[in-house]
Amino acid sequence: MAFPLAKLSSKIAQSFAEHPFTSDNQTAVKIAIALKTLVVGLSTLATGIFCMAALGLSALSAQILWQNLTSSPTPPESDPVDQPE
Repeated sequence: MAFPLAKLSSKIAQSFAEHPFTSDNQTAVKIAIALKTLVVGLSTLATGIFCMAALGLSALSAQILWQNLTSSPTPPESDPVDQPE
């Protein structure tokens, strides 16, 4: 999910760069710049969060796989209540 989000963030930034906002009103231009920055920043933040989560889950999977491959099987413990005296 992180890779498609990275592509989407790139497309959003590229789209904003290709279609600049033009106006004679300075307030409108400043608001447009702030909104562009907010949208690109939030999409990049979401991409970064998903990338970090993906890396963490991959590392956890590798750690669990390594532990399962290197640990020796242990016999099941018997319940002391079920044993005859």
